Amino acid sequence: MGSVYLALHPRLPRRDALKLLSSALSTDDSFRARFEREADLAARLIHRNIVAVYDRGSYEGQLWIAMQYVAGSDAAQVAALNDGSMTPARVVHIISETGAGLDFAHRNGLLHRDVKPANILLAPPDDAGDPETVLLTDFGIAKPLDETQQLTGGGNLLATLAYASPEQIEAKPVDRRSDIYALGCVLYELLTRSVPFPEQTPFATMTAHLKKPPPRPSEAIPGLPIGFDAVIAKALAKNPEDRYSTCRELTTAAKAALAGGSPGASAGDSHASREQAPIATAAPGLGAAPHALAAAGVAGGAKGYRPPFHITVRRVTSSTGPTAPGRVTELGPILTQNLPGADRDVIEGLINRARFFDLPPRLPLERLVNGDEFIEITVGSGQDYRSVGFEKLGSRHPAELDHLVAGLERILPWRAAGAGFDTGPSRWSLGTPPPPEAAPSTTSGLIKHAAATSGDDVGSSAASGRRGGRIKWLALGLVAVLVMAATVVTLVLISNKSATTAADIPATPSSAAQAIPATPSGLVSSENGRTVTMSWDLTKGASEYVVMRNGEQVYSGAANSFTEKNYVPGSYNFQVAAKNASGTSGFSDIVAVTVTAPWGALAYMVDEFSSLLPATPDDKGYAGMTCDISTTANSVGSDGFITCTDVDKVAIELVHFPSKKAKADFLATQKFALTEPWTRNDETAGTLYRSEDASKPAELWTDFLAGPRDSYLLVATWKDHTTRELIDSWWTPAVF
Repeated sequence: MGSVYLALHPRLPRRDALKLLSSALSTDDSFRARFEREADLAARLIHRNIVAVYDRGSYEGQLWIAMQYVAGSDAAQVAALNDGSMTPARVVHIISETGAGLDFAHRNGLLHRDVKPANILLAPPDDAGDPETVLLTDFGIAKPLDETQQLTGGGNLLATLAYASPEQIEAKPVDRRSDIYALGCVLYELLTRSVPFPEQTPFATMTAHLKKPPPRPSEAIPGLPIGFDAVIAKALAKNPEDRYSTCRELTTAAKAALAGGSPGASAGDSHASREQAPIATAAPGLGAAPHALAAAGVAGGAKGYRPPFHITVRRVTSSTGPTAPGRVTELGPILTQNLPGADRDVIEGLINRARFFDLPPRLPLERLVNGDEFIEITVGSGQDYRSVGFEKLGSRHPAELDHLVAGLERILPWRAAGAGFDTGPSRWSLGTPPPPEAAPSTTSGLIKHAAATSGDDVGSSAASGRRGGRIKWLALGLVAVLVMAATVVTLVLISNKSATTAADIPATPSSAAQAIPATPSGLVSSENGRTVTMSWDLTKGASEYVVMRNGEQVYSGAANSFTEKNYVPGSYNFQVAAKNASGTSGFSDIVAVTVTAPWGALAYMVDEFSSLLPATPDDKGYAGMTCDISTTANSVGSDGFITCTDVDKVAIELVHFPSKKAKADFLATQKFALTEPWTRNDETAGTLYRSEDASKPAELWTDFLAGPRDSYLLVATWKDHTTRELIDSWWTPAVF
């Protein structure tokens, strides 16, 4: 897929993981579009078990993505050490934390599609009493373009197929259960030190996933709790319907298996071996080449963050007029060992009390406040840096951070960002970070690179061709980092009347530069059930617009309207800003939207059959249907019952049962003269139940087999018409 570089941010004393995708993929238009879309989606995933995505871009056709740097190793490397540290308790902890990140992504509409030990990052805790830190990386980025490329590409072929679900291999539609299958494969591998199907060829591996029963981990590792056998069997079921429905279900079962097999053990004891091997140690068989993983890095073993600290603060204030961008100022850099004793104790004490190195890179925004300021604090301890961003008034953050900024203000004045900072190419060099005593200042430049490698480069070969390939990637990495220096790694600024990203804050424009567009006006909302549409007036000079919802960017594009469905009932605040090549306008005044639940507890049924049912009971559905909630549910053992009638007097009843068994039990009480499968796209989609005589009064029962609809029944009747007329006129063209 490409190479990963460990780079220092061009303006902040912070290390980022910079991934350059291979030129072959970068030139593929369909891949570029998917890469950009999924990188944008991944950037919205803010979770303790997911590596943060900071920025993505392209330079001369070369795609790159900047991510959170994690000073740790990956589960594949740790497991390969085979040093006894990968205990069952630790494995369950790793799977539980990874599953939490996956479930969060699934709830936000994003699949990973490449879950494997190499994409699970492990880092030692800051406190020896805390469990190991686990983060999932490479969301959607590492998936091959299609199955053909997966079979013909080099490098990670078997490593990818080792965790591929049957539906992926057969090129069928995939959902969250494909990720659950892969997580089950990872659970088996970490428990047994072998992939579930260790075949010798790609074809044999695919056949095993499709045909062979899931292996029993207790047979591979004598003494392993036998309860893991059932967990693996369900997670690796061939039919997605038979697997766990969420990662939480899988990990809960794994914890139960662990407790049943080893009394007193728990996932909380996961970091059984605190003394891990140095992270720079390569896995056996990979030689001694340095390995810089996406967001993983190759730092030393477990250690705390201790003073002296290197501190820099950036502040972005709101614009003061319709054409003025947010003003960026800085404090520092400050090295605490150079402060007077009393000041040093206060500053270092505030950092420690705030548990700064435990904080996420972006603190949660609770409300939008006019005139708010966005603050980013970067603190370094030795060669490790952490950046934390937050709104001064509208975010939830430790009070120690406010006291820290106030204390630094008494020591140094604020200055314009970048004053005296040279970003020219001559300031960039390859090499290792400086020692702490040589902490960089704003005029000294930042060391930009630590190590780089690609899948093809891992190994100890010294052949000149390989060496030339590395030089090529090093050069590309340097170019991409220079791009970051010119554009600044994107920092999302959720601040009223501020620039949307740090990269969008322009230099002082020349007299011939295009004016920044005015703040958009006329922002209004319209709600239809749980669907919200925002629209606004076109703004002169704007090339695109940015919509924020509760401080989160939800739209960027040229259209002056935005629609989103299936809102959770609640209150939402919307703002819009206009952009062009010169910069971003201030954000509009807040428009508050309250979303209600017109279908109440049955909203999930309307979401599942949105093309058939109306958004609210007052609207019209398919074929002019009017619908209402029925009180018949309890009498048939269901937990949801909606009745509808269309303009031709076709009546339907949509019934949801609490389980497939409950539905089957109800069907067993009914008598049908004829049952037959029905198909969609040449595949069986369910069962039809009807009278054998199609000329009899029309009544047609429809059962569903697919996914979340397997607990539904749809009953259609048409008075004074035959079943054949019902099938031909309503059922066949219906949009469910």
